[in-house]
Amino acid sequence: SMIDEELERFESSGETELYKDYAVEEHQNDLEDYQNADELSLEMLADDSNSNDLTISIEKYDENGNGSWLIRPKKIAKRQYVNDDVIAAIREAYGANDYIKFDSTDDRNDGIPGNYYFVTSVYDVDQEDNYLDNGEKGPNSKWEIYINNEEWSHTWYNSKYYTKPGDVIRLVYTADNTQNPVATNRDELIKIIAEYAPEIWYESSVGYQELQAALEKLVDLDATSGEIETAKNNLINAFSATAVEISQGDEYLLGLDKTATLKATVTPKNTKDKVVWSTDNAGIATVDADTGVVKGISEGKATITATAGNVSDSIKVTVGKIPATNVV
Repeated sequence: SMIDEELERFESSGETELYKDYAVEEHQNDLEDYQNADELSLEMLADDSNSNDLTISIEKYDENGNGSWLIRPKKIAKRQYVNDDVIAAIREAYGANDYIKFDSTDDRNDGIPGNYYFVTSVYDVDQEDNYLDNGEKGPNSKWEIYINNEEWSHTWYNSKYYTKPGDVIRLVYTADNTQNPVATNRDELIKIIAEYAPEIWYESSVGYQELQAALEKLVDLDATSGEIETAKNNLINAFSATAVEISQGDEYLLGLDKTATLKATVTPKNTKDKVVWSTDNAGIATVDADTGVVKGISEGKATITATAGNVSDSIKVTVGKIPATNVV
């Protein structure tokens, strides 16, 4: 088990009893969480239906709560091995290992070194030496990591937190007197920004204004839950489908027991709304909801509809015996 592996590692340290006591008596829950996370990660990696994306955001705030971002929220693929640690994920998102510096200390004074890991400095071109350090903006200013809107536990056993698909990881710098950056949950807004932002770089891009508004709310610690929700929905709606058009037109003749693939064009092209197909009479013609493959079941007429978001288009399909030269 994971616990046995950890204890075996401890035995090689020369301080077996100290480590065992520490591990089993004081941190049994940590070890169980460690093992459970290991099993959960394996299950998720084996399940293709789960998204393997992690969402990363790096932000900084001054003593007045004014914020900005060092990287706007982005998605990275979860590594295809289990012992994925948080700092490695943040470093990958930022683009270079030396952009994120960290250290460890024995914060419990229990004789076990390195059971507390923390970020000490992050690359920031706005600073004179290009790095923003702990303590630079006041004695209590520091970098802190939050996972799914909760402060990350940096204890030795959790130093390699098992990132799970869908996790939101925020690296946040707060100066003295900065209000709590997770008092209002921003994780869903961060996810939406990360999903849509890669396609928005110019003022002429669809959703540009909505993205700027969302980024402003992300780093506005005075923003209410309602304002954050509105910013998120406005960004989503900017990419909502405005029109759907079935390529085959308004009517289609289909042979009995034959199949055909219907196609649909959605506007705008970079909408996130997916086309879903449906039939009003499966006894006449069925249609695959995802692929648009329609099949003639019995003679008659059926209406096939392509829907994307809140817009749709329909085609009347007539199923019957037709001349062999015209059979699809």
